[in-house]
Order: sequence, then structure tokens, then C-alpha cells
Amino acid sequence: VACYVYYLTLFGLLRLLWDILPNMIPFPPQLEVLWIPIVSLTMAFFVGVSIKFLGEPGDLAFTISCVHEKAYVPIDHVLPMLVASLFSILGGGSLGPEAP
Repeated sequence: VACYVYYLTLFGLLRLLWDILPNMIPFPPQLEVLWIPIVSLTMAFFVGVSIKFLGEPGDLAFTISCVHEKAYVPIDHVLPMLVASLFSILGGGSLGPEAP
């Protein structure tokens, strides 16, 4: 259920940020290219804010070691990981192993 809620939230916000809002905000045609750095920098800022206030989400090596050694990821790393990954993907980050 939590994964489905994350999925719906992610794709709803992706559609909002990259499809709906750019068409609602009246940019002159020659400045439309500025939307990409505006959104990316804003989301990067929110990734930093989320890490500052929610804590370090852990990296891929930490997550894999937790799964192999304990068979779970500690709950105190789940919320920071969800929030940081949401902001980074919204800003144009990838879903690869380098994502938070």
C-alpha cells in the first residue's frame, strides 16, 4: 500500500511539475528553457532541506548491508529516504543506484 501511495504521489507531482505548471505559467517562448533549471534547483534545495531536518537517508551500500545483515532497513532511514528520493526524482534525477 505504501509503495502504491508513493507511486501515485510521484507520478502526480511529476505530471504537475513537468506538464501542467509549465503550461499555466506564462513564460515568453524564448525563456521556456529556464523551467528545467528552475525546477531542478528548487528540488535540489528541498533534497538538502529534507536531509538537514529528517536526517541522512543512507546510501546504496548502507541499504544493502542492512538487508543482508538484518533483513530490514531501520525505520529511521525510511522517511528520509522516501522524501529525499521523491524530491530528487522530481528534479530530474534518475532511479538508478546513485539516487538516494
